[in-house]
Amino acid sequence: MSVRKLIAFGAAVSIFAPMAVMAGPIVMLGSVKYPDLIVSDLQVAQTAPGITQAFIDHVSFTVKEGCGVKVAKSFHVALKIAATQGGASLFATTVVANPLPANGSQSWSIPLTKAVPLTSYVRVDADSQNEVVEDVEGNNYQQLNPNLSPFPQNSATYCKPHKISPITPKP
Repeated sequence: MSVRKLIAFGAAVSIFAPMAVMAGPIVMLGSVKYPDLIVSDLQVAQTAPGITQAFIDHVSFTVKEGCGVKVAKSFHVALKIAATQGGASLFATTVVANPLPANGSQSWSIPLTKAVPLTSYVRVDADSQNEVVEDVEGNNYQQLNPNLSPFPQNSATYCKPHKISPITPKP
């Protein structure tokens, strides 16, 4: 990302300081670190444990920041439940997450307003509307089938400084 783009986001960039403070990414001379949103602890609770025709009562999950960089603004988190992976939605809702401090987290427990079979696929996407510039954009979801085995968690963090264009003063 260029310095001009960082300035457009409200970044304070200085050619004299080794680090510039801004709301969001950490900017160091020649590089920038972005936050990374991760969905963790995705769980479902069923209405009647042990019964074959059980339904999902509520879904709980946590969204955390994993790169040690604060998330300066609110963002949307989407919950989708479908009969099959990638299938039509049986239940969907979106919640708004508050800004997160570096390494901070926020948790939800969402009650379902309709009967959804326990065998359904559940997926949670943090930053579902791409409102936060992240270190890695493709790792901010988690999904599972509560009646079978969980899908591999897609929550690896990278947290690499990204190169930015050198700052050159205009004559």
